[in-house]
Amino acid sequence: MKEQFLCFWVVLSLLVTLVMVPVISFAQIPTPTPTEEDWYSTYGPDGTGQVIHISSMYVPSTAWDTGCAVWDQKNWAAAVTWGDDLSWLGESDWYLPTKDQLSVICANKDDLDSYAEDGYTWSSTTYSVDNAWRVYFPEDGSCVLNNDIKTGEHYVRAVRDASISPTPSATPTTTPSVTPTPIGYKTPTEEEWYDDYGPDGTDEVIHISSMYVASQLEDVGSYFDGELTWADAVAWADGLRWRGKTVSRPFINETGIPSK
Repeated sequence: MKEQFLCFWVVLSLLVTLVMVPVISFAQIPTPTPTEEDWYSTYGPDGTGQVIHISSMYVPSTAWDTGCAVWDQKNWAAAVTWGDDLSWLGESDWYLPTKDQLSVICANKDDLDSYAEDGYTWSSTTYSVDNAWRVYFPEDGSCVLNNDIKTGEHYVRAVRDASISPTPSATPTTTPSVTPTPIGYKTPTEEEWYDDYGPDGTDEVIHISSMYVASQLEDVGSYFDGELTWADAVAWADGLRWRGKTVSRPFINETGIPSK
């Protein structure tokens, strides 16, 4: 009887051990932490399509999503704060891109699902105490980099740093996109200046013969507050700084050549 009882406890102990070992082993298996590849697979082109990998950045792909908030234009200070405070798609390290980063995004705008066409987007880079850099996303043509007063309101698009190599899109386009001339490293051309301020822009100047002429009478480029002597007119024109230009000539002499 004693031997049978002892055998019963030995068998019971073995059964308990066999049952508990897998349970203990399973409980000790750590839950894997999602990798950057996992995150991009979930939200990139092969997942929800909400982000796209451009250069060294994860970029919101759709203009009407939380990472762009195209419906809510902001001044520069509010835009920077919005980027720093953004928590989206399980990540909180989003920020407003620099002018160089934003220029790269604009150059690859065809890879985005959508963007604010023919509108400016703020960068986080300051130009001066009162101004900051912005980039113009055109529907057609090249991107434009210039600056605006910080109280102006423009679109925003956040980014976060990418630590993995770009993954090809799930459905790559068969027609290569035309990359605009790199921006951020050149001075605007005369053509770009005239596009901004000529008839297709603010309509403040008009191109006549070999001259840019102030188009509006009651504007900075025309003196309409009384008449001036010749000397005062020359001094006024030579001291004029308007629309980023400092070279002004007020009169045409008898040869038809602008006087100097």
